[in-house]
Amino acid sequence: MTAPGAVDAPGTVADRIAITDVLLCYAHAVDRQDLDLARSCYHPDAVDDHGRYSGGVDGLIEFFAALGSTLRRTFHQMGPPWIRFTGPGTALAETYCLYRRETHDSAPEDAVLQGLRYLDRLERRDGRWAIAERTVVLDWEQSGARAPAVPAGPTWKRGALGDADPSAPFLRSG
Repeated sequence: MTAPGAVDAPGTVADRIAITDVLLCYAHAVDRQDLDLARSCYHPDAVDDHGRYSGGVDGLIEFFAALGSTLRRTFHQMGPPWIRFTGPGTALAETYCLYRRETHDSAPEDAVLQGLRYLDRLERRDGRWAIAERTVVLDWEQSGARAPAVPAGPTWKRGALGDADPSAPFLRSG
């Protein structure tokens, strides 16, 4: 294992940026329920152990679609990934994540908050980095936070699923 802060010979700064982009793209895609975009973060033969689902990408996307119909909104706050290159075109990344989900059948203050880590093996194939294998580690979770004493007013832009989210027209404009 390369010592922290040492320069890895197999990986470049461009590789690190591309890997980070894949991981952040995943968070955006699942929070907006853009399942085609989420699928693009994985190689077609990738496997994912997501706790309640473990298997291939097609099944993962089906799991996300079924879960998505129960959700009002989700939010992934991703930390910077710790990336270690294991050879040309292969890397391991550990990414900390704060994840919050609200369901349609519960009050927003009953949302579930989880501390997660994504353990990813990524591969560069045909010039493109994507997830080849993912394990999601649940470090902690809680539910039932109190509503704020002074809630944000109605003039705030609010996050939503799919094209209803303010990011949809924003990202299409560029």
